[in-house]
Amino acid sequence: MHPNESSPRDRLEYWFGHIEAIFLNRLSPEAGLLPASTAKTVHGDYAHAWVRDNVYSILGVWGLACAFRRHGQGDPRGSHLEECVVRLMRGLLSAMMGQADKVERFKYTQDPLDSLHAKYDAATGKPVVGDAHWGHLQIDATSLFLLFLAQMTAGGLKIVSQAEEVDFVQNLVHYIGPAYRIADYGIWERGRKSNDGVVEINASSVGLAKAALESMSGLDFGCFDRGPIQVAPDDIARARETLQVLLPGESASKETDAALLAVVGWPAFAVDDKVMVAHTRGRVLDRLAGRYGCKRFLRDGHQTTVEDEHRLHYLAGELLKFANIESEWPLFFTYLLVDAEMTGDHRGGETWADRLEPLFQIRDGLPLLPELYYVDANLVEAEASQPGSQERVANTNLPLLWAQSQWALGAMLKEGLLEPQDIDPLGRRHHLDRRAQPEIAFSIVAQDEHTAKILALHGFRVETMAEVQSHAMVRPAGDLVSVWTHIGANCDLGLTGRPDKRLGPLANAYVYQVAGQPLVFSPTLLDAHDHHIRYDAAARARRLRGDLRYLARHWRGSDNPIFVLCLDAAAIGGTGVERLIGLLHEVERGQVDFVRTRLCCLREALATQSHWRDLGPALPPLGLEPSQLIGLASSLTSPSQGLEEAITNGDLGYAEAMYHAAGLMGDWSTARKAAAWLQRTDPRLQDSAKDIVVRLRRLALGEGRVITRPITEPDLVKLVEEGLQSKLHAVIAQEVLQALGLFSKADSTAVKGMRTIRLTEIVRRLAQEEDGGMDNLIAEPPSVIFDRVKAILLETPSVRAVVSPAPNFALTPSANVIAGDWERWRDRLGVLTRVGSDFFARLWSLLHVCPGIVFGANNRLDAAIARSDLTAWEKDFALEIEVRLESIRDPSYRTFCLEALNVLANRHEQDPDFRLDQDIILDGLIHDAVAVIWREAGHGEPDWQYPEPIWSLARQADAQTMAMAIYQCCRSDTRQPEAACS
Repeated sequence: MHPNESSPRDRLEYWFGHIEAIFLNRLSPEAGLLPASTAKTVHGDYAHAWVRDNVYSILGVWGLACAFRRHGQGDPRGSHLEECVVRLMRGLLSAMMGQADKVERFKYTQDPLDSLHAKYDAATGKPVVGDAHWGHLQIDATSLFLLFLAQMTAGGLKIVSQAEEVDFVQNLVHYIGPAYRIADYGIWERGRKSNDGVVEINASSVGLAKAALESMSGLDFGCFDRGPIQVAPDDIARARETLQVLLPGESASKETDAALLAVVGWPAFAVDDKVMVAHTRGRVLDRLAGRYGCKRFLRDGHQTTVEDEHRLHYLAGELLKFANIESEWPLFFTYLLVDAEMTGDHRGGETWADRLEPLFQIRDGLPLLPELYYVDANLVEAEASQPGSQERVANTNLPLLWAQSQWALGAMLKEGLLEPQDIDPLGRRHHLDRRAQPEIAFSIVAQDEHTAKILALHGFRVETMAEVQSHAMVRPAGDLVSVWTHIGANCDLGLTGRPDKRLGPLANAYVYQVAGQPLVFSPTLLDAHDHHIRYDAAARARRLRGDLRYLARHWRGSDNPIFVLCLDAAAIGGTGVERLIGLLHEVERGQVDFVRTRLCCLREALATQSHWRDLGPALPPLGLEPSQLIGLASSLTSPSQGLEEAITNGDLGYAEAMYHAAGLMGDWSTARKAAAWLQRTDPRLQDSAKDIVVRLRRLALGEGRVITRPITEPDLVKLVEEGLQSKLHAVIAQEVLQALGLFSKADSTAVKGMRTIRLTEIVRRLAQEEDGGMDNLIAEPPSVIFDRVKAILLETPSVRAVVSPAPNFALTPSANVIAGDWERWRDRLGVLTRVGSDFFARLWSLLHVCPGIVFGANNRLDAAIARSDLTAWEKDFALEIEVRLESIRDPSYRTFCLEALNVLANRHEQDPDFRLDQDIILDGLIHDAVAVIWREAGHGEPDWQYPEPIWSLARQADAQTMAMAIYQCCRSDTRQPEAACS
């Protein structure tokens, strides 16, 4: 695209002219910002300064500045280029600092209306549109700014220099820290692909946030009275976990998105798994790449000629008209060009450079990349029927500065003017080079001599708290949380530090220092303010095992992690203590599951650490231990009696003492009653719900109470209590929720195939299966509740897992776990609605042979609308099915529906000519199948005036019998049933 100059100096001359004409001349003199382009269309005023566009657009300028450092030393234009980069980045920083109050509010609310604005006036840096008039919440944009603020600072630019600026950047880190659970509008600013403004968790946002957090961690701006930027390592780990769930898809509504190229490659390099990187990039290219660039996502109507420009959102059933004619963006080829050159794939670089070559528009001798290419209105029909067959037209947004800048970077890398380390001084391109799995230094500290003697009887020689205090401070993890609430606080800006939220095992696994003395924190599973679950040793052992596994998977520190387990007599007594002792012996042997461990005294563990982290703010004072609270109570009073007295007198302190006494004595019924009255919740409760919903599962908390994104702990507790209509039963539900969250986080087979977690129904099912019902259930230890939940999950296979395909529908070996109790299986499966991995794709195919499916009482899924707006593997299609199943209240009848849908899909797979001119009415089909079972059992024609024995027989029938009956009734000429079951 330019003369083939022979010397670096000549090439620098060419590139300076190019960059000056396209970028430098557009910088606003006051704010230092760039417009996205010069176009002003119905799609927006491109003269505004988007945060994302500005960062990407200045990269070409920064790249040329780096090239001058390398090849043009002494040339004043190099310094001028650097000054322009600094001016723009400081302009963005200033614009955001003008909204410091929004940053402070958003840290606590995550409300889209409290978010930083996504764009500003290019001339002044002031807001240009109201909070509610744009999809401002775009975590990827803020994260991109932080990512390159870190890269440019590491590369030698002085962008942040004042103490209040450091504090503000620290708060931006707090702002994006919970990105793993923030539903935002995403890179395309309109939420779901239907452009209806509904936010969702986007992999492109989570990935950029993860990269930004990793890059900012430990970054020192050289401000004399401020230390390096602090990043909670568990925020990074949680972002990693969420990415593992979302990828290779983008979100619930988008099975892929070209924006993911920036996550798996340049500039974020945010994915640690090589296989997932290849899988994600491959899906993008297979489904979105064309001659003119990549589509943003499937069925994207943006700037197509058939889009109604006067509506921001699309109508139901409208998306199908955009299939195969989506606009193609050269922008994404520039990502691939830079990525190839950054990773040493020069052949790939040639390929993407060649594919970009014909896409430039020449204006005034300059090669310019348009925003996108669209299909002319006269060619839409031909292109839709034969994708890729028609020539496309460049839109008027020329150039898209974001694309132009990245192309310039890629071209300079190809020419050798730049080296990868120039624009990636932090080395993010080497993200896949992970160190070996760490060995966890595990130290047990006994609270007193009595506890140490008990541990000695089990074969453990340990230090006491008094002994370790001579060489280290040991504090509960909650104290570290308190310290973080001060990090970044700035009264002048109205900013506090990190919200008072639980950190996690990674933050606790570092060694800190205060006034030169080492300081370690014990894990949250033993905090004094913890839930009554702390008195169940088996439950503690399970949490401890989970924390060790989590540490091993996510540790990225330079030293090995340290794990300090503080134990008192209560912690090594009571329910399930043998499990805890057994786990500690595994630690002693050096292997817990896949985790390498080394049991050692705390002094020895500290000696292996080469770096202690500074903790500036003062530590909070120590609070009362539970054993001290218990001592406040009369030793003559039983916990049950004492609690009744405390409730009668409204004595919170005495109730608290009875709460801990009941836990210590294993009086779980009293402990739970006290928890309900005291409104105590486990610190991990909100995380448990988050672990479910960020994996694109629905959490049902009773009729009409379904959450699909994280909510606050008070709101969560309120919904659970309302769903069960009992504070006491809600305490059980909280324990069940933690088990379900643990299974979801571990991606366990226990929750495989479940899209909706029906918490309240699972609790009721537990009570139904318990001798004595709920009264007996609340008297069980928490570890027993966990085991019961696990049993229900593992002993309830899906329909397709227990019967083979048509025509035999033979029972499979998986049916053995049911042990012949098919009625219980149906009751359980209806609660869980577990399905096979291809269940929804099979239903998608079924929608091509019928007008619709009716679930229950007139809850109809329109086949044409579903096929238009959704795709087979899209999470939102699964959601459409789950919502309709939710309307069916009887769990066993839900299972009948799953059995019917499985047979119908199977019938369609077996017979390609299978067609239905009318809706599939599941009630009618099931009703007829139940009648068949009744007749074949020798009972003659069913008398529907007395339906209970008829339905009872069907509920007890094995899955083969039911499948055969349904198959018999779903012929293509099936009559409309005369009666529908209720």
